[in-house]
Amino acid sequence: LNNGNRTWTRWSTNDGINVLIDPKNDGVIYGNVQTGLIVKSFSNGDGVNTSFWVTDGLQETGAWDTPLVMNQENTNILYTATNAAIYKTTNGALSWRRVGNFPSVRTLELGVENPDIVYAHAFNNSSWSFYRSNNGGNTWTTINHSTIPSWGVTSLENHPSHPTWVYATRNSTFPNRDHVKWSKDSGNIW
Repeated sequence: LNNGNRTWTRWSTNDGINVLIDPKNDGVIYGNVQTGLIVKSFSNGDGVNTSFWVTDGLQETGAWDTPLVMNQENTNILYTATNAAIYKTTNGALSWRRVGNFPSVRTLELGVENPDIVYAHAFNNSSWSFYRSNNGGNTWTTINHSTIPSWGVTSLENHPSHPTWVYATRNSTFPNRDHVKWSKDSGNIW
C-alpha cells in the first residue's frame, strides 16, 4: 500500500515463507524463501535496489519452510535454522553464527517476556526433539519427556502474560488425536 495505492511489488520470484517487520523501524523487512535464503529490505520491500540477501555465515540450507524469528526488544537479533544447526545474528542479519548443533529444527520461538529464552522443536519423520536455551542460544537443554509433542510442530507460541506457558500446534487430518499441546513449565512437561 503506497499513498492509498494498492500496488504490490515483487520482492523475489521464489516461494515466500516468512515475513518479519521490524517493530522499531517498519521500513526494515525480512523475508525468507524455500530452503532458508533470507532477504532484507530497508524500504518496505519496495524495489530490488534496496533489498539484498543476508546469508553470510549460514553453512547449510534449511527445510522448505525454514523458521525465522526476531527479538522484539533488540530487533537486530534474529534466529533461523538449517538442516544441521540453529543460527543467530546480532547485527540485523549481516552475518550469522552457529549457536546450536541440532539437525532438522523446523520451529523456533522466543520468550515474549524474556527473549533470551529460545524454544526449538526438531522433527525429521522418524524422530523428534525439543530444546530450550535460557541465555540467547549460548547453552541449550535437551528436554526428554514422554509428553513432549512427538509430531512435526507447525508453530510454537509463548503466552504473553504467563512466561512459562508454551503452546505447540500441528497440521493433521487425523481425528481424535491431539493437535494442540500446552506446557506450563517452559516446555518440560506438556
